[in-house]
This record gives sequence, structure tokens and C-alpha cells, in this order.
Amino acid sequence: MKQQRQESSYKKLNELRKNATLCDFTIKTIDGDIIHVHKYVLMSNCMYFEKMFSKEPKENDQKCIQILDIDSDILHNLIDYIYTGTLVHIHEESVERILKGADIFQLFDVQDLCIEFLLRSINGENWLKIKTIADSRMMANLPIICFQWAIKNFDEVFRCAAFLTLDIERLKQLIDSDELYTVKEENVYNAVISWVRHDEINRKHFLPELMTLVRVPLMNYLYVHRLLKEEPLITSNRICFEYLTKLHKAMLYKHNKTPKHDTVRRTQRYSMARSLPCFSCYVADDETDEYDSSPDSDSENISG
Repeated sequence: MKQQRQESSYKKLNELRKNATLCDFTIKTIDGDIIHVHKYVLMSNCMYFEKMFSKEPKENDQKCIQILDIDSDILHNLIDYIYTGTLVHIHEESVERILKGADIFQLFDVQDLCIEFLLRSINGENWLKIKTIADSRMMANLPIICFQWAIKNFDEVFRCAAFLTLDIERLKQLIDSDELYTVKEENVYNAVISWVRHDEINRKHFLPELMTLVRVPLMNYLYVHRLLKEEPLITSNRICFEYLTKLHKAMLYKHNKTPKHDTVRRTQRYSMARSLPCFSCYVADDETDEYDSSPDSDSENISG
């Protein structure tokens, strides 16, 4: 009953505000809209206005302020929230702007509502954007949750356009994780190749390092044999070619023709994380030199 009475009171106050009844202060939006408000309502529900209106009397004589750091529609929304406790609408296009306004007004419950919305809406296309928003606002847990989501849904993530925009450090962190979930390691290899091809001129020099993060022994040996013959990014890079050739020979020796893949790659990845050949022995003087990797070249052929 008490809660209903409070809700009814705030609803009535909001109606008075919208009719500019008994209002003693105005807020001007960046677009020039005028919002009539009651000081005591803002003070009782928002730390930002409590500090503003608690100044010395001479500093508190102003009757109007203009707020330029919050978009007009968001400012209207947040003032409604201060009066009613209800956000009119949160959607993907507005959530970042609402978070910004909530930061300024120190409306922590609004921040929580935005975080809940982001967690409900996370997918392969927007996980990186959400993580970036969370990082920029120094949210403690949300960046970690986003990264864990990407690890557990890698097969969805690498097929989305957003994956191609990853910076090199985030990409390495993602594919190097022992907890990465995928139905087959070939997906990790294809993700690396797709990422490099997206901006080949500026990214191809990362390929040798990235290939060391792919757990090649978990791939089908015939697949590796084929890419050693047919993938230009591999055949044109001596370091990658020699590195994969050595791994492929080891796979043949162990008769690892049909490795068993688990949808959870954690156990497999962890067990071999330190067992791959040392990559440093393949570093050449000129990593970008192209060479002839055909059967007639000096390189030892790989027999299938």
C-alpha cells in the first residue's frame, strides 16, 4: 500500500511537471527544449542535482541551466525516470547515450538497467562494441563477461563482420585461450586467414605469430596437407610454410588422421598448449620473402 501511494504521488508530480505547475526551475536541452522541474524532486532522487541545489544561497539563485553533454531525447527520458522510476525505452542505438547521461547524473540504477539490457542483447556482431563501451566506462565485470561470451561462442563470432575489425592484441587473446569453444580447430585457422585477408597489406606480417596460436595438431592432417598446397598466404610465407610442414610431418608420424573434436576445446587445448614445436627456430632473416613451394622446389615434399 505504501509503495502504491508513493508511485501515485510521483506520477502526480510528473503530471504537474509536464503542465509546468508549481515548478521552480527549468532545464534547457542542447536542442533548446525547455523542461520545467521541481527542485526538491530532483534533489531527492538525483545526486547530481542534490549537489547543485545544495550550494550557498548566492550561488543557487539561478532559475535555469542548459545541459549540453546529454542528448535532448535522453535528457527528457532521464528526467522522466527521476520522477517516475521508469525508463521510457532502452534500445541498442540509445543505450550508450543513456549510459553517458546516467554517468553524469550519477543514476547508478539506470546504469544497472543498461547493463542488464546489454547482457540480454549480446551477440556475435555486437559483443565487441559492448566490450568497448564497458572498457571506456571502466565497468568492472562487463568486459570480462563479453570476452567470455566470445570464447564460448567462437564459431558464431568469427563468422560475423565485427570479428574482422578486431585489433591484433584482442585477436591473439581470443584465439590463444585454452577455454575457446569450437566444433573443430579448422575454424580457428579459417578465422585467422579471414582476418588477415580483410586487410592483407597491413596484416600479413602478423600471420606467423597468429599461426602459432592455432592448435594445428587438432586439425585433420589431410586439411593441413591441402592448405600447404593451396593456401597462398601460407605457401608465400616461408616461416609459416616450414612451421606447418614440420607439424604436418609429426601428425603423419602419429597417424593422427582423424582427431576427435569436442565442442568444448578447453581440455584439448590446455593439454597441448606447451607441447607445440618452438616457433623461434623457423624465424628467417626476411619474413616477407616469397618463394617457390611447389613440388619442384628445394623444400622437402609432403607426401599424403
